[in-house]
Amino acid sequence: MAKILVIEDESAIRRVLVKILTEESDTYQVVEAENGEIGIEIFEKQDFDLVLCDIKMPKMGGVEVLERAKRSKPLIPFIMLSGHGNLDTAVKTMRLGAYDYISKPPDLNRFLSSITEALEDKFTFKEQQNTVHQTENSKVKVLLIEDEVATRRVLVNLLRKENDIYEVSEAEDGLKGIEIFERQDFDLVLCDIKMPKMNGLEVLERAKKIKPQVPFIMVSGHGDLDVAVNTMRLGAYDYISKPPDLNRLFNTIKNAVGDRNQENNEIGQEQSLIAVAYIDGKLRCIRISRDGDYALVDKKNYYHNILYPNFLHVIQLKQAVEEFEYLINNPKTREQDLQVFFEKNPEFILNDDYRVAHSKIILSNKNNVNLIPDFILEPYDNKHMSDLLELKLPKTKVYTLKKNRYRYSSAVFEACAQLREYSTYFEEEFNRKRILGRHGLHLYKPNMLVIIGRQSNLDPVQIKKIHNDLSNLKLISYDEVLNKMKRKLK
Repeated sequence: MAKILVIEDESAIRRVLVKILTEESDTYQVVEAENGEIGIEIFEKQDFDLVLCDIKMPKMGGVEVLERAKRSKPLIPFIMLSGHGNLDTAVKTMRLGAYDYISKPPDLNRFLSSITEALEDKFTFKEQQNTVHQTENSKVKVLLIEDEVATRRVLVNLLRKENDIYEVSEAEDGLKGIEIFERQDFDLVLCDIKMPKMNGLEVLERAKKIKPQVPFIMVSGHGDLDVAVNTMRLGAYDYISKPPDLNRLFNTIKNAVGDRNQENNEIGQEQSLIAVAYIDGKLRCIRISRDGDYALVDKKNYYHNILYPNFLHVIQLKQAVEEFEYLINNPKTREQDLQVFFEKNPEFILNDDYRVAHSKIILSNKNNVNLIPDFILEPYDNKHMSDLLELKLPKTKVYTLKKNRYRYSSAVFEACAQLREYSTYFEEEFNRKRILGRHGLHLYKPNMLVIIGRQSNLDPVQIKKIHNDLSNLKLISYDEVLNKMKRKLK
């Protein structure tokens, strides 16, 4: 049973929140507090799995509650609620370790989703320390990704003049920035949000998959509360509006570099040990100090600086395989369910040729007609073209018998028609340049993979004859996908 503390001074809103939680799940035990002072008193006396906390309250505000709570029990996730959407406050609470920041009245789906995610990962917390560990001769390598030439020049000049400790590399757009980031090692990245070819959120998301330990400071001239919260949840160190306050900017840079060095140094310290512990039904990597205190190493949106135990990956893969097998055997499964599963587990559809599966990219033509492929598969080799992947249901028939001859079903011919539409779309140079500029993807007369139906009992020779009728279309059964992943478990 999950025990949740709701700290909210407005009684009507508090009653609504309690009602939503108790109706959502009978496993939620809800405790109420009518202000911050009573809330922190209850929090320190009892054990909770999650705290929902208002920002603006009498006696003690939500930010102060969060600060005090994180000092005594840093592992308990906080979701902050506010009827006064404020960008600086949102960023501050996220940096203090809040799991999420939601404006009131909350969107119910997002609210419940955030609660579920927080409870699943309740041992996640952020360590904020401001110690800089720079040796005398070392330089801080900074990557600046900014499309505005004037802004970029100003920031580069300021950094290079700052005691000669910063070595700055520049990128004029997001796509160029991620290419440089992949090739070189950096201590810090300053990244604009609104840019051509690839925006800052996409850069941040891709970078955290490649080198999650490198801190990102996001800079934007378009102060937006939701964007700020999203960047922090994706793993950004801070979010600063343009034009930046220079004192704050340089302090943030020093703190970010210092925190990274602190984390690197702690890995090698003799007074702590790295261990694997079974916590709340999950295997977690922890660092144990001599006095018995421990801290999680596998923090949210942050893969640790030690080698992740292989058996943990096997456990996660086994769970995903079991979930996939359930989905393809359940007659009520929808295409949307399969789409969500593959988005969470892209290794099921990727192979040695493809490195990223991009979902729900909207292809608009000059007539404002949208095509939305389920996935666009980006190859490892940039010289190769991207391909498409479409999903059909596991219960869909692939072959049908007509006039004593097996032929493709109507679902397969529907996929052929889709492929013709995509091929026609990418015949136009304007469309090819648009997707290259926005997503960095090369497409022209793409091949299309279709995951459809179950394994056939037809003779392989018959299947080969039927397949000769198709070009640029490859059919894959759900059993083939399942068996491929099961082989990885052996």
